[in-house]
Amino acid sequence: MVENVVVFGNCQAETLATAFQSVPGLAGGNHTYVRSFKMSDDAIAGILTDEVRDGCTLLFEQAMTTVHISGKYDFPNARRITFPSMDFNLLWPFRTLDKRTRPEPDFPYGRYVYGDRIINEAVAKGLGGDDAWDYYRARSAERMPDMARLAEIEHQRWRAVEAGLDAKISDILFAGMTRTRMFWNYNHPTRETLCQLGGRILQAAGFAPEDDAEATALMACVLTWQFGANYQEPVHPLVAKRLALDWWSPDLLYRHYEEELAFETWIRRQIEWQ
Repeated sequence: MVENVVVFGNCQAETLATAFQSVPGLAGGNHTYVRSFKMSDDAIAGILTDEVRDGCTLLFEQAMTTVHISGKYDFPNARRITFPSMDFNLLWPFRTLDKRTRPEPDFPYGRYVYGDRIINEAVAKGLGGDDAWDYYRARSAERMPDMARLAEIEHQRWRAVEAGLDAKISDILFAGMTRTRMFWNYNHPTRETLCQLGGRILQAAGFAPEDDAEATALMACVLTWQFGANYQEPVHPLVAKRLALDWWSPDLLYRHYEEELAFETWIRRQIEWQ
């Protein structure tokens, strides 16, 4: 039977939806992606016509905090496979909103998409130059949380996120985080991580081998582009050392759109940005 596929979710799901179109057993069907963010009910309804919903035989639904598309629309002929949205708080303990964030012509989501509590404090104090950098180093060291406790909290959060889902990924995330760079920033996994989740989703739907490595390899054949690598949130050196991240090094550079910046350069620039 030719599968007619609907995929619902965020930009991670959109990337997977594009790749699924080339998976053996799924190629040749009708494929529809529905965005879970910045979409009005009218816009979603315009995509999910009666024809699309009645013809859908396989619904891949990303479990979102507030929106569950299968709860609002009937898919009478579809199997439903649920999977998580991947984010990872552990590597960025100071993450918060940068209060200065605003859309700009070349930066629709803001020049600095993710904020930092210590940066916000330095900005509020009007610090700049070496004074700002010295302040950031001193305060971030003083306020660095117990990373073991933070890891325990992140484990608990993920257990709640994945409860009842068909495809799960947290075991891979926690087992591999020290050996492999699995996230560019807190909610953009690397291509390799996304391939692992895609493999698990296909396993749950019966379109990939039960062996995780083989399922990931299948996804790697169809998901050939890098996801989210143009904005790589910098990892604090103390976080890297306390978590013993093998992939991290003091001279690691982080992509900020068209530039690659060292940790210190990134922090200095974000503090002084107006």
